[in-house]
Amino acid sequence: MAKKYIDQDLFDFFVCFVALSSMVSEHSESEVFDMGWKSYEADLIDDGIREDILRAVRLAKSKLSEWDVSSHPAFFKHFQKHIEQYNPDGSKKTALKKTFGGMWFSKSVQNPNRIQDFVNRMVAFYAGLVSGAYRS
Repeated sequence: MAKKYIDQDLFDFFVCFVALSSMVSEHSESEVFDMGWKSYEADLIDDGIREDILRAVRLAKSKLSEWDVSSHPAFFKHFQKHIEQYNPDGSKKTALKKTFGGMWFSKSVQNPNRIQDFVNRMVAFYAGLVSGAYRS
């Protein structure tokens, strides 16, 4: 299989993984990224992914501080579950999409707006939590 660009779902999930793991372990964000990347480096194109993931983590933590979210680790864990269940547009993923929507079946398209798309999705998720549209 030829290397592909990271898709938005995996990017979003990976940002949450790095943020959550660095908060609940003694490892820095950079160390957590390096450990997680080992699982993907053979399959994904490294187009500055490290810098983008770490930047997205910093932006996410900053947003959560602005919102005064009391438990950042819990937020990221719930957001990961949301990413698994919902599309970036907020619609529920079908069983088929959950099964065949992963990295192996996605198109290889570079998203130059992946950081902003992550932040937008996180903001929409937070708004959904606050409004009661999503349950934590």
